[in-house]
Amino acid sequence: MIETIIGYTLGVAVLIFVIGGGIWGYRSEKHAWNDGRCECGEPWEHFDNDSQGGRGYACRNPNHEHTPRIWISYPGVDTTTTGLNPLS
Repeated sequence: MIETIIGYTLGVAVLIFVIGGGIWGYRSEKHAWNDGRCECGEPWEHFDNDSQGGRGYACRNPNHEHTPRIWISYPGVDTTTTGLNPLS
């Protein structure tokens, strides 16, 4: 009886951890995407796809000392009304 309760409790805890991690990851990428704009206001420019479907973006602003880059892996994060297409 006690083993069953412990098993279910651990199962539920792992499920909550996995779902919470997915939500945190999606929100983190959505925040970095910033509706298709870098912190400086310039649009992100798609530069590469990784082997698992992640999309790489770099800032178009040439005045950065180090070009900001982001990688987006969750579907729907880089879909915005700005007209940017991650596959272009």
